[in-house]
Amino acid sequence: MDLNTKLILDELKSVQTNLTNRIDAVEHSIGARVGSLEDAAKVLDAWKPTMDASVAELRAEIRAFRKTEERVELLREEMTALRKSVSRSVLDATQATPTGVLQRPKESPAWIPAGWTHFRPLGPREESSHRGFESYAQFPVKGTFISPDPDSKPKLYRSYSSSALVAGTQGGSGGVHGSLDHRGHEDGDGGHFHLPKINFPPFDGSNPKLWLGRCLDYFEMYFVPRRRWVKVATMHLSGATACWLQSVEEQVRSGGGEQFQELVMNRFGKDQHELLVRQLFHIHQSATVQDYIDKFTGLVDRLLAYGRNTDPIYYAMRFVDGLRVDIRAAVHMQRPQNLDTACVLALLQEELVDPVRTKELRCPAPFTFAKAPVRGPPLAFESEPFGPSR
Repeated sequence: MDLNTKLILDELKSVQTNLTNRIDAVEHSIGARVGSLEDAAKVLDAWKPTMDASVAELRAEIRAFRKTEERVELLREEMTALRKSVSRSVLDATQATPTGVLQRPKESPAWIPAGWTHFRPLGPREESSHRGFESYAQFPVKGTFISPDPDSKPKLYRSYSSSALVAGTQGGSGGVHGSLDHRGHEDGDGGHFHLPKINFPPFDGSNPKLWLGRCLDYFEMYFVPRRRWVKVATMHLSGATACWLQSVEEQVRSGGGEQFQELVMNRFGKDQHELLVRQLFHIHQSATVQDYIDKFTGLVDRLLAYGRNTDPIYYAMRFVDGLRVDIRAAVHMQRPQNLDTACVLALLQEELVDPVRTKELRCPAPFTFAKAPVRGPPLAFESEPFGPSR
């Protein structure tokens, strides 16, 4: 074996040794990592039952909290119904009071003269001008005679006014208090709830956020029970919204008010914000400045419903960019800091640019009466026409 061959073999052996050492190191590192992963898996397996138990406890607490919330809601509705009942009773009693300048005197027990010892109220079929008491020789209207009882003690008679009975109360002490007129407005189990005679805001698919806000105002103002909110709202859908309701009727029944609001916003208000922003970028003056102001401010008002974080100068600059060329430059030089200032400057500049047209729009021509033709000489009157007779 020559020297070159031996050198080559030695070099190959050294390379093989290095590769073997590297492979051993990689295997050792992989084994250590696998061992650490196994340890972590063991820790997770031991930690999982504890977490499952904690999650189960949280779920139980959430269920109990929901039940408590439902009970509180039921109590709130009962308190609302009771408040309405009391208010209605007071209102009925107030309406039953006769109107007039002078108030009707309070009813008091009838005064019994010394000579009258027998005293009793008349029956339902006994009508007389001397209602409520009798003397020794007093005959009822029907002709029956009631002899006086000397041993009986005088009895006080309290008359009941018809107005008090209508309100559900009786005059004097010991009367019946309360009214049954409010029973149709209670919302208990088996009760009936009547909506007030105020038009509920309808919904045709436009501006859903405003409609949902009006619905909440209506429910809070007229004390509509929360369990009936979705039912009342779905009864006032029209057009495309009524057709859409048929496709999500099951979701509406199973969900509550928040679910219904989410469905309405996803269907009718999902792209409305982007559409309004797009309209803001493309709006320009096509007629008078006042028409442009009305369209622009209406668009800004609808955009502000989605958030008020926009800088006021942004709307002012966008308004100026949409003005007519001969008005835009002068308003731009004034550098308005808000939309109101920009609108005023645009109106003033329009008057300077086209004063005749602006004057015609603001000052209509005066109305003149046409002269009627005279077909003969005027009639002669001895005195002035329509004057006082002498």
